[in-house]
Amino acid sequence: AYYMEAKMAQAQAMVNAKQVILDVGKRFAALTGRQYGLLERYRMEDAEEAIVLIGSSAGTARVCVDVLRAQGRRVGMIKVRVYRPFPAEELAEALADGTPHDRLVLVFPPFTDITAVAEAFTGKKNLAVGGQNFYPAEQGAFTGEISADMLRDTGATWVLAGHSERRHIFDESDELVARKTAFALTQDFKVMLCVGEMLHEREAGQLRDVLARQLATALEPLPEALRGTLPGRLALAYEPVWAIGTGKVAGPVEVQEAHAVLRALLTDLIGATAAELPILYGGSVKPDNASALVGLDNVDGLLVGGASLEAQSFLQIIGS
Repeated sequence: AYYMEAKMAQAQAMVNAKQVILDVGKRFAALTGRQYGLLERYRMEDAEEAIVLIGSSAGTARVCVDVLRAQGRRVGMIKVRVYRPFPAEELAEALADGTPHDRLVLVFPPFTDITAVAEAFTGKKNLAVGGQNFYPAEQGAFTGEISADMLRDTGATWVLAGHSERRHIFDESDELVARKTAFALTQDFKVMLCVGEMLHEREAGQLRDVLARQLATALEPLPEALRGTLPGRLALAYEPVWAIGTGKVAGPVEVQEAHAVLRALLTDLIGATAAELPILYGGSVKPDNASALVGLDNVDGLLVGGASLEAQSFLQIIGS
């Protein structure tokens, strides 16, 4: 018992057992600022005191509990594991604290992190979270896919559609992207629709043809009533595929050309409300080029990839 008292002084605390039983994780988070998970409880049923083990062996602690019980003390033991905060949570909390009020920031984390990010963004009107992928059906046998209802339950309000990696790695066709876009809008999600050309298409002078095909396939099938609701619910992201993750960035002339083409194509498709739809640029965006990019005509924001994984880097881009 004396040995255990000396050992526990380094990494344990005596707490009220009833408080611990109510919610171990939340109580310990409040006490220490760290997250814990319950591993083991011993003789806690009627305990008034608890030995709390943090990463220590429980065997000797159980003996200690038995000795103290024999002396008339109603003691129990709880063993917990310390968890590091998930990177997504750390990033979300940094964004919640550091994002200027005049910026709208959307975060599309992996599905397993959406809830944590959404919780960190609670009460922040200029921060929103979305899903990277979903399947355009309300229900069915689609093993491995994420449904719109699942996304909604996590707190997501946006979805990505047509991201270059979904198109070119997972072979998502223009038609599937169109189905996903229409379905998400009918399910009251906001959509970030991604479009862009491959290097050989750019070099062959096919920029306008590629963008026209991708936009027309996605937007022409939308019912007229739905088209009228697009401002505030649809954003475009131009992704020159050859500039994603390669370190290459489309030059100012190339970016302005593509964005001007997109704006003109949007106007042809949906009319005057096209001016209200934001067009973002995405392609090796970094803190040192963000300001120049957002200063270009028709560039209303940035779709950030790898540079968004580190909070300070992302915040520098947000502040550009």
